[in-house]
Amino acid sequence: MTTNKIEKWIGFYTTNSFLINKEPKIIKPSSPLSWDISRIFKLLSNAEIEYDCKFYNLRIFNGGIFALKLEEISFEKPDNDLIIRKILKGITYLNAIQLLFESSFQKHKKLGGYFTTYEINSQNTLKLDYEGNKLKGISGPLREEFYTNMRIENSINTNKIIFDDLNNDLENISKDYRNVEILAEISKSLSEYKIMNFSYSTLLSWIIIEKFLNILWSDLLKSKQNTAIINRTIREDLEDNSDFTAYIKSNVLKLFNIYDTEIFNKINRVRKERNDIMHPKSKNNNDNNFKICQDAFDIITIFLGKNMSLDLKFDLSFGYQI
Repeated sequence: MTTNKIEKWIGFYTTNSFLINKEPKIIKPSSPLSWDISRIFKLLSNAEIEYDCKFYNLRIFNGGIFALKLEEISFEKPDNDLIIRKILKGITYLNAIQLLFESSFQKHKKLGGYFTTYEINSQNTLKLDYEGNKLKGISGPLREEFYTNMRIENSINTNKIIFDDLNNDLENISKDYRNVEILAEISKSLSEYKIMNFSYSTLLSWIIIEKFLNILWSDLLKSKQNTAIINRTIREDLEDNSDFTAYIKSNVLKLFNIYDTEIFNKINRVRKERNDIMHPKSKNNNDNNFKICQDAFDIITIFLGKNMSLDLKFDLSFGYQI
């Protein structure tokens, strides 16, 4: 009798549960802790949807659980740096998946506030051991929230198209891992916004915006190379010259109509807010300025369309109930 190789997967669960093409069915008693470990093993051995792609394998389970396996990183001798990079890559993917799922959910269900974006990290990631499709081991944050997610009386019904759209976007951006990293950074900024940490969300969003400005700046210079004004040496100097700040780049990009006046004004507002946070002139903090955060997400949405051909919809409701 042959046995399959044990494969290492990682996963996360959404803040509320969902079902896939299936209506909720009340289970009594409804105590969240009534789920024993054998029922969890059974649930996580029966994926509702599975995507087998070049860069990853993704399984999705009723209850709101995502499981991911990345392409193997092979090396002859154990190397802690490689292991850490592999773990970080997996966590980066999970944050990107969460963002893409919640965006697709918003576009198809149009129900704000049902899920709350949170930062997925090494402390709250599920570690899953699979032999084929069968779960053989699980560790991670099996707290009350996890068991609550296993309850289906609180679930919302979802359609497969939500997950198909998620996977199509994920497969496309996986061709350049830097795009996955940017989506993970957006997810982290959104998670800070959800808990009303507006200053930190603004700082994280500005880092993302500045990355996009640098990409647009580089693309503009390349489009003007081999003209009477710019040769390759001058272009490379303009790209690398630290004297060309985000303020200068954003103004030049506006002069070339790379974006409209509304986006340009929002970029300036976010940039000024970032500077005020980093170099405060008074004791007043800026944690009540959520509109700047919303401006930042508007800018990011536009840049995602321009640079990644992604049409994402962020849920900007806050992660609490009154």
